[in-house]
Amino acid sequence: MWWRGQRRDGTPFLAASRVVVLTTEALPTAVMRASDKFFRVYSLETPNLPRDEIRVMLRKGVTANGMVDTCTAVRDELEAELERPVLIVSNKVKALVGTQSHVSARGSNQYLGSVMLQTMA
Repeated sequence: MWWRGQRRDGTPFLAASRVVVLTTEALPTAVMRASDKFFRVYSLETPNLPRDEIRVMLRKGVTANGMVDTCTAVRDELEAELERPVLIVSNKVKALVGTQSHVSARGSNQYLGSVMLQTMA
């Protein structure tokens, strides 16, 4: 776990007994909520602000080598269901049309109103 450390002599130590993550990003929050019950997620409810739908798909067996096939299949499923183009943000699929890396997409407003598929592998 990243909040644990190791001394120069190799003995482990606990760097923090609690870790607080503050974010306005919905995707990391949804991933934490879905992936591990170790996290407690608290949300500020703002019923008068619009929210986007986020789906978290946990798929076993997805590897870097199979990411292009996985993203292509999921994009095809979503485009058929939603009848809208799906943009992909992933570091592993630059060969696909309509994709961007996480670094190049960071802070960009070009995705506002778009349907996105983002990978976290």
